[in-house]
Amino acid sequence: MIELSVSLASNGAVRVPGYEQLLRFGYTKNRGVYRLAVTPSGEWAGLAVRAFWHVPGGKDPSSSLVVDGAVEVPALVTAAPGDGCITFEGSDGSKTVTSADLRYRVSSNSGTEEGDMPEPDSPAWEQFVDAVKDSAKAARQAAQDAAGFAESADTFAGTATESAQKASSSADAAEKFARAASESRAEAARQAELAAQAAKNKGYMYLEDDDNSGTLSFVKSDNLTDDVMLQDDGHGVLEVVYL
Repeated sequence: MIELSVSLASNGAVRVPGYEQLLRFGYTKNRGVYRLAVTPSGEWAGLAVRAFWHVPGGKDPSSSLVVDGAVEVPALVTAAPGDGCITFEGSDGSKTVTSADLRYRVSSNSGTEEGDMPEPDSPAWEQFVDAVKDSAKAARQAAQDAAGFAESADTFAGTATESAQKASSSADAAEKFARAASESRAEAARQAELAAQAAKNKGYMYLEDDDNSGTLSFVKSDNLTDDVMLQDDGHGVLEVVYL
């Protein structure tokens, strides 16, 4: 709310900020926008102060009581454009002080009588309020729908990530199985070759690492006729020596 300062002097003079000594209340049909902050002094101290509103073309002014140093400008003052005035009166029942007229002005505009904003408390106003409520309800529903879509998207993203992880695990398992199968085929081929060599009465021998333990084992077939042994060549290298 716009607050305008008004000072009341003992001699009845009224002062407002600015050189015009005029209050401007905007444009026609303003309502609940302006308030006067009234500061009484001297003879006005301790009196109940009322503001009398003289609208353009009016006869009997309406009045408003100044409460806690403030009074709101009533809607009737801004209902029509033009220049009017305000007169203040202070009284305690036995003493009365009145002020000079304080001029005000309400500027004209093209009017809003046929516009989209109906008069308050009219049927058109009720329809307007209902329309605003419907729009707000639709906006809230749209916000809820958007939140639901976002939650569904998060759920879908989580499911997709889980599926990808499972697929990756399956791929790793398949790779391990293929590697094991390949190693089994290689071992089978080696054993077949050794068996064929043994079948030709040549026998065979080899070194193997037991289960990748780092321990070498010397293996030879029963029909190996050569007498052989292993020895270190002095440089940490094992070599086969025929006896």
